[in-house]
Amino acid sequence: MSRIAWVAAWAFAFLLLSGFWTYGLFDLDEGIYAAALREMLERGDWVAISYRGEPFFEKPILIYWSAMLFLKAGVPDVLALRLGPVLATAGTLLITTAFARRRFGDEVGLWSLLILACSPLLVLVGRMFQPDAMLLFFLTAALVSFWEAVQGNGRWLWAGGAALGFAVLAKGPVALALFLPVAAYALIRLRAPTRPSALDWAGATVLFLLVVGSWYVPVLVLKGGDFFREFIVEQNLLRFAGGDTAHLGPFWFYVPVLLAALAPFAFAVVGAVRHVRKEPVEAFLWAWAVVVFLLFSAAGSKLPHYILPLLPPLAVLLAVYGVRHRAAIRFWSGAYGLVAGAGLLLAAWNGVEPGGALYAVGGAAVGGGALSLALGATGRSFLAQGLAAAAPLAAAVALIGVPLYWTQTHWDVRRVARDAAAEPLPVVEYRMSGMGRRMLTSHPSIQWYAGRSTEPAVWLDDLARRLETPFQVVSRRGRLGPDEVRILRGLGLKLELVSERGEFSLYVARR
Repeated sequence: MSRIAWVAAWAFAFLLLSGFWTYGLFDLDEGIYAAALREMLERGDWVAISYRGEPFFEKPILIYWSAMLFLKAGVPDVLALRLGPVLATAGTLLITTAFARRRFGDEVGLWSLLILACSPLLVLVGRMFQPDAMLLFFLTAALVSFWEAVQGNGRWLWAGGAALGFAVLAKGPVALALFLPVAAYALIRLRAPTRPSALDWAGATVLFLLVVGSWYVPVLVLKGGDFFREFIVEQNLLRFAGGDTAHLGPFWFYVPVLLAALAPFAFAVVGAVRHVRKEPVEAFLWAWAVVVFLLFSAAGSKLPHYILPLLPPLAVLLAVYGVRHRAAIRFWSGAYGLVAGAGLLLAAWNGVEPGGALYAVGGAAVGGGALSLALGATGRSFLAQGLAAAAPLAAAVALIGVPLYWTQTHWDVRRVARDAAAEPLPVVEYRMSGMGRRMLTSHPSIQWYAGRSTEPAVWLDDLARRLETPFQVVSRRGRLGPDEVRILRGLGLKLELVSERGEFSLYVARR
């Protein structure tokens, strides 16, 4: 492939990852992690994670360490929070592309990069302050390193052990559950040409234990049973068994998720299966993809981004199939773009919020679909057709849709919290909890924007009992109306309205 093609492909990939600092946090996950990080920063604590003063071990420490290091280095605000996941996403692209080039050639490497970079799921999750992008990077690095180790260079196993340790620091034992079956298959079924030496196995194991022990040992010493009960039992074992009832899904849940995550390239997955060759490296990639798919499909709790570790091997396999079998799969990609775009435009037309983001992404999808149909009419391969349909959609999602969606749904949260940050007074959130509909969704990101931990209050008595005076109160507009103000005055507390931002109000309370 020409140097120009590679430069253009990488420029496009990094363009999709740019601009993540231009908009704020999305609640709830990003907001909760940022609020927990705020509490750690206030305590100077690098081990124990808490939220609202209570132990919070939903995810391990790596995402917090990443943000804390960047903040200590002087990187500001949201840029510091998201920089670690974005670098991890870029690293996943680099590792996947390098592996594909090494094992299948330049053309497969280029298309692997483009297919993976155009994934809307990767673009969305890879730019967020949550641990999935880091799990994806380190698990990909661990599996690629393992494959290189059993192909003749045992020293790669050391890198794989360290990478697997960081994957466990990123998301927990699930990294081991994904890695071990694939590694066992490669060793037992594929008859690897070389076996790493005992020294390589020992070195990899020691590095793995050192990395994992850097947090799991001190947190077990500090929190003991609380950590084991919440993290191991509740967040891992019970979630796998379906204990998280808010995120239950059927076994086939990830079939449409996968099609959407790599659309329209994923429409060729049946052809890729039918034309698979009996080469060990292809069998390894298929085992990798199948293990990830089956494990998360069997789990009771399901969320779309859990399937991210499947994308790198499947992107390479689809690229291999597309380069080997250049016959056009006509009109599938174009039809996908037109149908997806029309659906988004129709939703925006019917008042589904946020309309501006839907119009932008829908218009890009329709334009990409039309271009793909034009390429299909000339007999171009499904790879070219797929890129024509996927690239405009991915670019619109990353560069227009996500920032516009945040502006339309979360901007007022940051503005009212920044108003509160302007005064060095304690901040109380009055009746800001709850999940679900608009006006009933909590915004833990207020703690990050306000620059300090906040306290919740549910009843007027909770405000009146506070000893600090004065203090600030953030609430939904109208929840502290004239009747509530009059009741609080009778309880000895005076409220003064400071600002109103969209559906939010900020008050100062004085005795």
